Amino acid sequence: MIDQFPYYHPTKVILIDDDISFLDSLSRHIDKEILFKCYADVSEALADINTLHHPGIYETCRGIPTDEAGSLSTQLVPWDFSNLKEEALNAYRFHETSVVIVDYLMPSINGLELCSRIQRPEIRKILLTGVFDTSDAINALNDGVICGYLNKNDTNLSEKLNNIIQKQQQAYFREVSKRFYCSGAVIPDFMFEDAFADYFSEICRDNNIKEYYLTTESNGFVLFGENKHDYYRLLVYSTEDIRAQWEIAESQYAPAELIKKLAVADVIPDFWKTSGTYDPAYASNWQNFVFVPGKIIQGTRQTYYCHLQYRPPAYKNFSNSMTDLNTSRQEMINNGTLTTGIPLKGFESNGAYLKR
Repeated sequence: MIDQFPYYHPTKVILIDDDISFLDSLSRHIDKEILFKCYADVSEALADINTLHHPGIYETCRGIPTDEAGSLSTQLVPWDFSNLKEEALNAYRFHETSVVIVDYLMPSINGLELCSRIQRPEIRKILLTGVFDTSDAINALNDGVICGYLNKNDTNLSEKLNNIIQKQQQAYFREVSKRFYCSGAVIPDFMFEDAFADYFSEICRDNNIKEYYLTTESNGFVLFGENKHDYYRLLVYSTEDIRAQWEIAESQYAPAELIKKLAVADVIPDFWKTSGTYDPAYASNWQNFVFVPGKIIQGTRQTYYCHLQYRPPAYKNFSNSMTDLNTSRQEMINNGTLTTGIPLKGFESNGAYLKR
């Protein structure tokens, strides 16, 4: 499996250090794209980390009861990826903590002990160390207690901090994605293709995509920018997928021109009004529901035909129903769920920065 996730959205980083001035300095260097919260109070930090404001979609990928006592089997329920996009309607998805960065030496608790109190194993843990405790961090890393460490005295700390946050947030989604992959879910072939991963990364970069979700009504992804009105639909059809569409269209006595175009993969369909397949209702206007592939990828398994739609009508009502990143970020700043980077008057009583 390549490093491609079935879904991704921004998540929160928690920074913990009893040294308020150091936290103040550190927070000023965090990339403005990153959602983060600073704590000097360990209890408040742990309460935030261990609280699921709303269960993430991966939490539904769990074992099923196998006896009257309700014990869980080790076999996960096969996941239906058609449900995955519903996570975009979870208004609390951006509250999800993915990375915790904690100082090693604090008066009430050391960083390693705090890491052991984090109840969600998928959360990535980074230790902030001084000159004399790096060896402890290395041992903890080797033992799997933490995922990495940063030396507080490093002259390139701000650059390394942003790099490790980015890498560990990716690692977080790699970890939670295992729930889907291990559930017996049917995974589209293109998810295993390096060439597709490169193409998909290019789309996300060029269109400033902030979150995306795999869909299976028509194979591909639905993608969103910071604003919910900037949404996209990426259609991805394999050679086998197009042949299946051709067979259905022929069995439904579709117009000859459509059958001809599907037979040679000149177009890929998006019959979204009928769950993705041709229906006689499209006979008079089928041209509005097919697209010339914008990208053809020769994969190791099959050839893939792709088309990126901007503001597809199939997702207009869906996008209007979601809370986007811009709105959520401002709400989280207003209610103190996020640190903005520069405090007005230092810290509140709970150890969190005041909002700007």
